[in-house]
Amino acid sequence: LTAEDNVLIKLYADAITAGSKDAKYEIAGYADKGTGSSATNQKVSQKRADAVYNALVAEGVDPAQLVKSSYGGVENMFFNQASLSRVTIIGK
Repeated sequence: LTAEDNVLIKLYADAITAGSKDAKYEIAGYADKGTGSSATNQKVSQKRADAVYNALVAEGVDPAQLVKSSYGGVENMFFNQASLSRVTIIGK
């Protein structure tokens, strides 16, 4: 994770810990379909989800509130740019 990523992680962690303790959040890792094999993309998307999950837990988020998912390689998700599909999305 970059320094900028860590700032966002801190903001997300603060929001999650300030919210309802019953709320659950999905940490969803993705990779772009055009790069790498299906197996590689699955591993990469899992690593992305793991990195964000671990960073949120390190910031004090209760692991019971988090669910990790990895979706492997996907079609372009944003603005028809493959690089924007190499992402982790936090959703409630």
